[in-house]
Amino acid sequence: YSGRSDLYRASWPAGRLRLERMTDDVFDDIEPDISPDGRWVVFASDRGSPDGGHRLWRLPLEGGSPEPIGVPPRGQDRQPVYSPDGQWILFRSTRGGTSDLYVRHGEPDHEARRVTRLLGPAYDPDWLPGGKGLLFTGQHGIHFQAYRLEFDPDTLAPESEPGALHTPVL
Repeated sequence: YSGRSDLYRASWPAGRLRLERMTDDVFDDIEPDISPDGRWVVFASDRGSPDGGHRLWRLPLEGGSPEPIGVPPRGQDRQPVYSPDGQWILFRSTRGGTSDLYVRHGEPDHEARRVTRLLGPAYDPDWLPGGKGLLFTGQHGIHFQAYRLEFDPDTLAPESEPGALHTPVL
């Protein structure tokens, strides 16, 4: 085992398991989520990162090359989850120091919107049905708690991200 992770697609034609490798490289591709329309898989990867940190990428399920969704100014972006309508991606990021939650458009761009400002880290985000809120785990001191937060992504202020989106990756 190389310590790296690749993405696979599982299917069960005629009741038999079939695994299709979607990425096969030296990068760490983790935490995938499929878009509601079934066209994309979004995931965290250290590909193209000068410091080995994870960024968000997407890959067309019909085949093609991974493309970056955004470039955090610092820290890592992890645990991406598409909104029920596919317009937004919720994720956790350490760009502000502690692990907080952010949203960004489902298409690549240079903006993210901060959802939480917690004293402790936030983990494992997921959308509420309808996409106007989320559930997540938060740490307060030595205790972990589940939280529900209702919000509208359109009401959050966009924060610009520097850097080029189309980092060449061989």
